Amino acid sequence: MTFIVTCIFTLLYFIRPFEVIDSLKDIPMLFAVGIVAGILLLIEVASGKVKLFRNGTDQMMLGFYCAIGLSHISHAYFGGAIQSMKDFFPVFIGYFLIAHSIDSDKKMKTFIAVLIICAAFLAGEGILEASNGVSFFGVKPVSQGVETGIDGTYTIVSRIKWVGHFSDPNDLAMVFVVVVPFLMDYLLKRVSILPLCLLSLVIYGLYLTNSRGGIFSLLAAIFSYFILRYKSVKGLLIGLICILLIIGIGPSRMGNISASEESAYGRLESWYSGFQMFKRAPLMGVGKGMYTDYNELTAHNSLVLVFSELGFLGAFFFVGIFYFPIMYTYRAKFGKVWRDLDLNISESFNAIIGSLSGIMVSMLFLSRSYVLLPYMLVALPMSLLLLNPVVSSYSQMSNYPHYKKIFMITVAGIILVNIAIKVLL
Repeated sequence: MTFIVTCIFTLLYFIRPFEVIDSLKDIPMLFAVGIVAGILLLIEVASGKVKLFRNGTDQMMLGFYCAIGLSHISHAYFGGAIQSMKDFFPVFIGYFLIAHSIDSDKKMKTFIAVLIICAAFLAGEGILEASNGVSFFGVKPVSQGVETGIDGTYTIVSRIKWVGHFSDPNDLAMVFVVVVPFLMDYLLKRVSILPLCLLSLVIYGLYLTNSRGGIFSLLAAIFSYFILRYKSVKGLLIGLICILLIIGIGPSRMGNISASEESAYGRLESWYSGFQMFKRAPLMGVGKGMYTDYNELTAHNSLVLVFSELGFLGAFFFVGIFYFPIMYTYRAKFGKVWRDLDLNISESFNAIIGSLSGIMVSMLFLSRSYVLLPYMLVALPMSLLLLNPVVSSYSQMSNYPHYKKIFMITVAGIILVNIAIKVLL
């Protein structure tokens, strides 16, 4: 039952009928379903079927949620703490639902099918936006001026979008990027018309978003997928060929990338402002959602946004959330200890890590520290890896040795941002 509610929760999160259907507007459907799903999960915890906080990622996610509240409490803004934790609750509960309700390969395949259905729906809506100027549910594309000439001339381009968390074309692009490795995986295992049509649909949807970050993320996703799938020079070559093909058909804005380009320069200035916020409140930050109170433009980098708003404490947990699935994956695929073990994990594991790689690259360009999609892609590999007794027993060992590594990675990330600001700005 928990898994079914998780799938419903996911459908609502992406398609968002409560924002496009007038009769459903202002109904907290997502929050209500999240509460129901949370109760079902707690029942399974009480029965002993599910064990929470036994692995590092669960612990990091709980710490990150607490850091969100503390970022406001440290400034005696208790109302802000309550509101921020309420806003992040669907993401928080969404992670745990996905990580702990998908307990079989069959459920994993079903959940991936739900993601593909959502992406196909959004791509179809986007195509209607691009061709008719408005989608079936009344969403219109955004027009943006793009500098295309060395003399500073601009061209107006149209970019499709959706609603809610996907009202930015760059965020919508991430939905399409996530499902591409899964569809490619289906095609490589068994060529058939349905995944080929769906792949063409979402790739075209990605193209219509005109998202440079989306293209870079797609490159990372595909390259990672082929490296993990073949673990040889063959995978490297196939990945490079796909990269060249994608660059050749990339959006019109791909050719306009430099530190001096207007939007890029604005982002660097925003990073500088974020670093000043960090120096003002280094431990717990200036408060979630407060970045634009200090700077008109958002950070356009998820790590910058986190260490500015949540301080080093939040950044530590944020880095840790992504550290554990990557570390487990490396040990599972390349490590000496587990190399010869039958991990008995999903056939879609390589595609999942490819999608996670794409999302992590996108977070270098987007301020998406508080949306579900990245944490969903963290939860998927964890749910599979922890099904294996070897990985599960390893994950339940003390995580304290890893905390030092996470600490060092967090420090290094902040230092690298500071260096980038000084060199490029």
